[in-house]
Amino acid sequence: MKKWTITVVPHTHWDKEWYFTKQDSDVFLSANLLEYLKLYRQNPNCFSFTYDGQTSIIEDYLTYFKDDNNAILFKALATKKLIVGPWYTQPDFFNLTSESIVRNLLLGITLVENYHGQYLTTAYVPDSFGHTSQMPQIYRQFGLDQFIYWRGARPADLEEGTIHWWEGLDGTKILAYNFYFGYWVMGSHFPYQRLTNENLATEAQLFLTSFSDILNTLKAKTKVTNNILLPFGGDQAPISKLLAEFIDKLNDLDQEHAWKLADYDEYFADNQFTNLATVKGELKSPAFARVHKTIGSQRVDLKIKTKAVEYRLYNAFEPLATYYHMMGGTYPAELIREVLKLLTTSQAHDSLGGCNSDETNRDIANRLDRANDLIASSITKLLKTYSYYHQLKNEEFLVFNPRITENQNKQHYEVALFTKTKKFAINHTTNEPVNFVLLEQNYCDGGYDVVATNNGEKHVLREGFYQNKVLLLDLNLPLFTISKFKITKAPNYHNRLGNAATLKTNHWEFTINPDGSLDIYDLKTKRLYQKQFLLEADHDMGDSYDYSPSRQQPGPVSQLFKTKYDFQQYQDYYQLVLNNTYLVPSHEQGKMIKQQFELKFAINNTDFIELEITTKNVAREIRWRINATAPFITNNSYANQAYGTIERPVILREDLKNWEKEQWKEKPVAIETNESFVYLTDDIIKVGYLTRGNNEYEVVNDDHYSTLWITLFRSVPFLGRNNLINRPGRASGVNEIAVNTPDAQLLTTLTFNLQWFVSTDNNLWNKAEQENTPVLFYQQQSYNSVYQHADRFLLANLEELDLARECDLKLFENPNFVIKAVKKSERNNAIIVRGFNASCTEIKFSFENLPEKIQQINKVNLLEKESETNIKNDSLKKYQIQTYEIILKEERNNAKRII
Repeated sequence: MKKWTITVVPHTHWDKEWYFTKQDSDVFLSANLLEYLKLYRQNPNCFSFTYDGQTSIIEDYLTYFKDDNNAILFKALATKKLIVGPWYTQPDFFNLTSESIVRNLLLGITLVENYHGQYLTTAYVPDSFGHTSQMPQIYRQFGLDQFIYWRGARPADLEEGTIHWWEGLDGTKILAYNFYFGYWVMGSHFPYQRLTNENLATEAQLFLTSFSDILNTLKAKTKVTNNILLPFGGDQAPISKLLAEFIDKLNDLDQEHAWKLADYDEYFADNQFTNLATVKGELKSPAFARVHKTIGSQRVDLKIKTKAVEYRLYNAFEPLATYYHMMGGTYPAELIREVLKLLTTSQAHDSLGGCNSDETNRDIANRLDRANDLIASSITKLLKTYSYYHQLKNEEFLVFNPRITENQNKQHYEVALFTKTKKFAINHTTNEPVNFVLLEQNYCDGGYDVVATNNGEKHVLREGFYQNKVLLLDLNLPLFTISKFKITKAPNYHNRLGNAATLKTNHWEFTINPDGSLDIYDLKTKRLYQKQFLLEADHDMGDSYDYSPSRQQPGPVSQLFKTKYDFQQYQDYYQLVLNNTYLVPSHEQGKMIKQQFELKFAINNTDFIELEITTKNVAREIRWRINATAPFITNNSYANQAYGTIERPVILREDLKNWEKEQWKEKPVAIETNESFVYLTDDIIKVGYLTRGNNEYEVVNDDHYSTLWITLFRSVPFLGRNNLINRPGRASGVNEIAVNTPDAQLLTTLTFNLQWFVSTDNNLWNKAEQENTPVLFYQQQSYNSVYQHADRFLLANLEELDLARECDLKLFENPNFVIKAVKKSERNNAIIVRGFNASCTEIKFSFENLPEKIQQINKVNLLEKESETNIKNDSLKKYQIQTYEIILKEERNNAKRII
């Protein structure tokens, strides 16, 4: 009997797009898949083939091929010869919202189920640039009990072997297998194009000779078993029809190793492991493979657009559609599924990373725009339906509150309203006045109406009107329902901004510094926060994967040329506008040119200051950042990521000592990512930012302060570059030539939205969710029918809605419970509510006294399959994710047809 077993898993790693477009990929994918189906048709007992854990590959194929091969395709899926899933696409984990990770898996698995196939039950992630620390819990809640990865392990993680337990933030463990040499190492030694029946023995012997050193290293690193898991394939790897014969020949020639073909699930089913070490936390070290920690700021325009689609889908559209479903309407499940496909395709690790050709990134932008259009038009359709239902009169408007838990404070809501008169007031339909401030007003010509007559078209001049940007102040809207408002004439201009006497509010006092930053004095706590909102640029000699400082001119290169400001107020609402002009080099060796920034601050009587930054970038090879300086020194930062808040060191001291002598693949840099907030704390106050698509930050300490830097954007001209300061050696991506990416220089107008804060709030998650929930409003008006998506479309034969079915979902009143999804179930008509405990202490719920219209509440896993039914109480441990299924009673009362 041979001492070692080598379990070979045939696979291909199929990047859907990268330096090539998805269209390029689809052409070769179709040929690849047809080749395997031909092999399977000839021999249903042939080896299995793993298509990168991605179900979307099947959909890509079926887009072009609807023929006799489909029966063979579905049979291969059913017999688990052609293996896809559990993912829809192989994701990036650090630049998307928490919910998108879950939806990627849910979409991938349910689609395989719809094909009546079997999916890979191993969490297979061969190439993503690191792994967030809540993934063990997420995988286990999907029934995935083992995890395969390559990138992100530190040397200490693998001291006891490449097989280990991985423990997540909440304490959940999953069995993990590290591909020490990656997913492509066997394929790189395999004679794909040379192999024939005649030279099998010769090529097998050559392979054993060339592969022996790698195999010996793998054996030494595995430690806990004599069965080595060896992926056979690589990027877009083809099918080798002679693979089985090649493996047979290896067994004839190799006296030490028994070579066998299997799939990943079979490997774990056939092997039991004991006495394994435990690895904790995030996996994002560059020791054995590059993880591109600064990719979080690459093509930030696409990252901002991605987050906008996510927030609009999860925080607004799905709750609105769920409300419509609750009232008896049809839930737009297929449309939402299409949005999710467009979104998750754009969140594959290269796609969301932005490390692509310009043509590919234009495709990604187009997909995101299509997803946004589907969402926006659907929102218009639903809100327009409600406007009929609520019998809105001209100039009346409604606002839907999609949240099912109480806001921590009264909210401001920005809406666009059209009025006939210049002066107006806003009231609830109960005549209670609404306080608001008019931020902007424009007069518009009314144009013409076209009337059909027996003499042809008749053009009738319309009256002009006003388009108003309005901020509704201090509203406390009821949860998960519609509120109605009306506009009335007013005799005055009281709701307008006026010049403020000093740079002072009820809460803050501002001083503009010579470098364009602000000193902010807290009038309540008597504490000074110096040099906030400092804008700073340095050269970026990196590429689409990584930032790299300049060797010739390291450090800041921007100089403030001039600044001017405007400060206005309405009651307790203030608006400060800074217009800063900087001198920066046009490129590394270029002359100094002017770069302008507008910083528009919205200041209320709260601990949060809103900031909108607008600039037209004119420089290349540059990185711009904005700061928040804490009046203390800290060794750790705190950022939210994937259903958790992650504590990270400011300086990676041990890693920095070792990386060069141990020849790590990159320098370990403490530039990190966040989902929607990051802060520094002295255990009393938190200083930081809420973000909306700016996902990257760094903390720099000096002798007195810790400074948090948020990356606004990077401008780089190449997909890959050789020999960066922090990334020695070959270029990432395409390394044989430099692929030009002029679009990645972002020589365009850019807008960023942030909120600076000084807070004692123990849970910023809910605040961030509130701020990243778009306002859902609709005005019945006859002035501008193209402002909202598809508003000109007429609605007829509307569905019956039942007002009596409106139901209170205020069931989860705990400030530490953060709701991430309100949607219809994938499996029945129930309502799904998913959230997590954002604290380190246990929280509890009681469901003993349910609202009248709720029949029962069940606990379900992330596949939305029941785990406990009709629960009366529940408790969640720290950072536990929990999905609840709410079963409504089915009676329909007071049905009313909308016409």
